[in-house]
Order: sequence, then structure tokens, then C-alpha cells
Amino acid sequence: MGLLALCLPARAEKRAAVRIYHPASLGPALLGKRVVVGPVHGKCSEEFAALMVRDLRSHGITVFDRTGVDAVLSAHDLTLRSTDDVDAAIELGRLLGPSVMFSIDVPRCETRRRETIIEGGLPAFHKSRVEGHFIATITVMDLADGRELAENTVHVDPLKENQSMTSVPEYPANGEVRDLALEQAAALAQRMYVPWTETWEVPFNDSKGCGGRRSWTLLKAGDYEGVVQEARAAAQSCERGKYSGSDAWYNLGVAYMLVQNYDDALEAFDEAQRLHRSRTLSEAIAGCRRIKSFSEAMAPLWQNASADPQRRAEAQTDILLTNGFIIGLVQGNVAAGDIVRLIASQPGHFSLGPDDLARLKQAAVPDMVIAAMRAKK
Repeated sequence: MGLLALCLPARAEKRAAVRIYHPASLGPALLGKRVVVGPVHGKCSEEFAALMVRDLRSHGITVFDRTGVDAVLSAHDLTLRSTDDVDAAIELGRLLGPSVMFSIDVPRCETRRRETIIEGGLPAFHKSRVEGHFIATITVMDLADGRELAENTVHVDPLKENQSMTSVPEYPANGEVRDLALEQAAALAQRMYVPWTETWEVPFNDSKGCGGRRSWTLLKAGDYEGVVQEARAAAQSCERGKYSGSDAWYNLGVAYMLVQNYDDALEAFDEAQRLHRSRTLSEAIAGCRRIKSFSEAMAPLWQNASADPQRRAEAQTDILLTNGFIIGLVQGNVAAGDIVRLIASQPGHFSLGPDDLARLKQAAVPDMVIAAMRAKK
């Protein structure tokens, strides 16, 4: 249970994909509330808002129909042109009930052709390229009191290309690039209300010296405890002061990270840096400290899951369990039994319709976890 993290070694030949779980930035702020799409400004803002509405609804979040909201505003002679109209926003919230407002400002939405290039040897590839640029700021306001809950700016610059071995190809359609930019931006905005899992590529030294090859074999097999034992023995036996000794201690740090032992990981990285100082090892230490801090912030969840029923209220957190949260835990390699205990101890709001169940199955959520979600609902 816990999180896996990226740390960079001084030298590495192999990489292993690990995941870091991130909760939604809005947390439980949407619990029991519906969403109003407020003022939208800028080119492509209406299309972007429509994508967000579709995605919010796909995650079980109720969104007011904009036509109905406009009718309510008109009937009560209210004007809501920007997030500065706080009084009008609060009055709208009073009329609609518990709700939050998403406002969108798009200062940039454009595409442009780039110069055609030739790459490769014989035969060469002709490439025609179109790049997109999209920036949007999403502001979320609680309509109960006009308080700003979140502000998030998303920025994407997609590039599409056509290539040909015989002649200069046609340029990709501007509309296709714009649509790609909108989709990428909506995926980033989703992190405001859906937990997400970040995949990192962890470098690992697999040289024959200092047990690197044996440790890598165990890592590929998923035997993280075995990696810890092998890497620990290698680090303690390698000649100190040599570059290989630094690699061995680095591998031990990665091994400890894989089993979420961040304190020992930091000690191993410190020893690696003592033997061979480098900028990348300094970054490794900083990254491990960041992940350790986040892990400690999540600790109340696990304490609550294992506490006696009488003590669970004392360990209550402000984190709401949702379908996306559960999927993130599964993808973060949290044990099914731990997730079940967490569901039993923590507030949750799950959607379990046919489409929701299909997504849970596709994400490899175990049956025992789905059963616990159903029981909670």
C-alpha cells in the first residue's frame, strides 16, 4: 500500500514503469452538489465547455442544462457575465440549490503550419506539420457563499504531421489539430474532479557488478522484497568509494521506494551521493522527499482503514472515495484487501451502472473491491 516514485540515478541502463497516485484537486468539494457552467470567454471556449460537461456527466457528476440556467437568470433579472458577479452567483445558487460553478476563459486557441522538413536517409521522409496552441483557465466557485474553490490553467501544444517517401504530403487539417488540443486540455482539466495516476520511468542499474543484473531480474518479476534483499547485500558488499558502489546504493534506494520505505530510501540515496556526488542524485533525494511528504499526507486514510470502528471517526479525512479514486488505487498497486478496508471506513460516492461497471472491469478492479463498493452504495 502506498505510492511509488521516480528517482534518477547517476547511471542506469534499464527503466521500470511505476505509478504515483494523485487525488483530484477539488477533493470532496463536489459531494452532494451539481455543476453550473458559468461564463465562458474566448475562441473555442464553447467547444471546450461542451467537452468538460460531457466528461463531468460521464463521471456521475450532475450538470445543469445551460438553457435552464439562462432561463432562471432571466426570470429573476440576474446578470452573470464573469466570476466578479459574486452576488448574482450566490443568488443563483440559492435558486438552484447546492451547486458549484465552472467558469472558463480561453486566451489562446489557434493552429499554424510549420515549415515542411525532410528527415532520414535514403529514402528520405517528407513531413508536413501543423501545431496547435491552447490555453484555458478554469475557475470553480461555490455558489453557496461565492468562495473560490479552485483555479486551474491547462496548456497544451499538440503537433500532427503527415509524411511521405515520394513527395511533400498534404498538411494535417487545422480542425483535427484544434480538436486534438481541446481533447488534451479536457483530459488535464479532468484532474480537478477525478483522481489520476502518473506513470514514471524509473532508471535502474543492471550492470553485472554489485548485483545489478540479479536485482533487475527480480524487479522484472515483480519481486520487490527480493530486490530489497539483493540490493541491500550488494550495496553492503561493494567496495566503497568506487563508482559501482554508488550505483549499488542507488539501486537499494529504488528498491526501498518500491516497497514504500521512504526513510531508508533517502538514507540509501544519501550514501550513493556521498560516494559519487551528482546533480541527478540530488534530484533523486529531492523527489523522494516530495513523495514521502505526500505519502505522509495520505497516511490518515490507511490509519482509518485499520482502526477499530470506535476510533474511525477520529481518523476521518476530507477525502471522498469515488470510482476514479478506487481505479487509481488499483493502478497504484494497492492491495485489494487494503482497498476493501478503506471503502468500509471512509465516505464514498460510487456509480455502479452498466457503463461504470464496464470501466471498473476494464481497469482490472477486483470483484471483491466492486462488491465492497456496491455494499457501500
